[in-house]
Amino acid sequence: MLSWPKRKRGWPPWKASWPGEIRALTELQRQITTQQTEIDRLRAALQQGGGDLSTPAPLSPPAIHDITDELVKHPTKKYATRKLDKITHICIHHSAAPATIPIQNVAEYHVNDRGWPGIGYHFYVKPDGATYQTNHMETVSYQVADNNHYTVGVCVAGDFTYQPPPATQVEAAARLVAWLMQELDIPEANIMGHKEYPKNDTSCPGETWLKNVTWKNTLLDKIRSVRSGLDGYTGKRIGHYVLFWQREDTWAQQDWRAAEAYFGRFRPTAGFSVDDAQTAEYVTIVGGDAGVSFEAERTLQTAGCKVERLAGKDFAETKKILDDLVASGRRFLTFPG
Repeated sequence: MLSWPKRKRGWPPWKASWPGEIRALTELQRQITTQQTEIDRLRAALQQGGGDLSTPAPLSPPAIHDITDELVKHPTKKYATRKLDKITHICIHHSAAPATIPIQNVAEYHVNDRGWPGIGYHFYVKPDGATYQTNHMETVSYQVADNNHYTVGVCVAGDFTYQPPPATQVEAAARLVAWLMQELDIPEANIMGHKEYPKNDTSCPGETWLKNVTWKNTLLDKIRSVRSGLDGYTGKRIGHYVLFWQREDTWAQQDWRAAEAYFGRFRPTAGFSVDDAQTAEYVTIVGGDAGVSFEAERTLQTAGCKVERLAGKDFAETKKILDDLVASGRRFLTFPG
């Protein structure tokens, strides 16, 4: 593994001051540009008598939680930066540690123990498929010695010395990498594990990367499926998420009980995390804005979710709305299905 001088523990985190609204607007503009490109292609093909409409549409970005500005940074050291067109390779890592370790702990280890300016990885994929951006891609972070300037680092959380990642995690990593290949114009041959880069004597991303199970081949096969459009991926990992409010000392117990028949009839994913809900195509918020706020609702809409709020004037009315949907066989009030 890489060897870097240690620093004292306890450095305070540094947070950038780039407003989340700007990032959301930038992402929305990027999605609009991608969609317009596909519209222009289809229009040109029709004008030429049909043309070849079999070319897969541009990939939508997977659901990515950008926590770059939330992670600890060194108080004085700064990573260098580069232009995106300088990136030619994607480096696959494993964390070589239990996948349950929080990303924040990984960042603290890189900064406080290894003395780096920030976390080394650009992206981090957890076993359930949740995908996080941990550095801007322009950042030349420390993740593959002597090769940092032209690579983006994708860490698949876990230790894959003896076992490969679970299928859900491989699928999420493949969707992320396929999208990065599209955005950065990177060929498949330039998708390499940490150990494959010159001057890097390491077992990362695990012994199962190139031998035994050879999960590199599994990942590349899935990437090809995503890029060809054969996997049916729509850019969302969850079909329908029902979101409830939760605080440190209490949670939406009444609303949860009100939805029991709804759960039994439609079997949606349910929980309390706005981040998880952003990975869904449809989100049903149960209860008024005193629980899940309107700000959270706007965050979900910005992430491309179709959002519906079910809230009566009191608990009994909310339960009746849910029960009426069950009786009618309708999952949503305002959307088909």
